Amino acid sequence: MVNASINYGNRNASTPLSNAQILFGFSSAVLSATCAVTMLRGRIARMIGKKGILTNFAVNATATGIAAFVNTNCIRFGEGLNGVNVYSDSDLKTQVGTSKIAAWTSIEYTALSRVIMGVACMTSPAILCALLKPLTVGKFRMLKIPVEMAAVLVSLWVFAPACVAVFPQKLSMAGNSLEEEFESFERVYFNKGI
Repeated sequence: MVNASINYGNRNASTPLSNAQILFGFSSAVLSATCAVTMLRGRIARMIGKKGILTNFAVNATATGIAAFVNTNCIRFGEGLNGVNVYSDSDLKTQVGTSKIAAWTSIEYTALSRVIMGVACMTSPAILCALLKPLTVGKFRMLKIPVEMAAVLVSLWVFAPACVAVFPQKLSMAGNSLEEEFESFERVYFNKGI
C-alpha cells in the first residue's frame, strides 16, 4: 500500500488516475511479489535447501524489485496510454503537445529507480548490522534491536532520496525521437514525476 501511495503521489499529475487504476496497481504489486517469492523459494529450496540468510535475502530483494517495477508500471499505466505534457522550454512553461513515448520513458526511468531503491534499502541495513555486530554481543545484547532499527532508519533516510534522484525529474528528448508532431523541435522537455 505504501508503494502504491508513493507512486500515486509522485506521478506526473498531468494525467489523472482513477481509484480502479490505483487498486489495480496495488493488487498487481502484491500479486507479483507473492508469486515471485513463492516460485523463487520453491526452486531455490530444492537446489540449496531452505536455510540460508543470503538465499532469503536474494529472494526477498528480487521480489521487492519485481513488485516495485510492476507497481510503478501499473499505477502509471494510464499515463502511458494518455501521454504526458511536452514543452518546448526547460522551464516547462510552453506546452507543445502530449506524448505517449515521453510518458513510457518516464515510467521506465521511475520503475528502474524503484527497483534500485528496493535493493539498496534492503542491502544496506544488512551490511550495517554486520559491521555493528560487535556492539550487540556479550553484555551488550540489549542493543541488538535498537542497532537494527537504527540501521534500517539510516538506510531509508540515505538511500530512498538518493535512489529517487538517480534520474532527473525533468527529462528532455530529441523531438524526432517522439511522435511526428514533435519533429520540428530540436529538443522537447517533460516532467518525469519522481
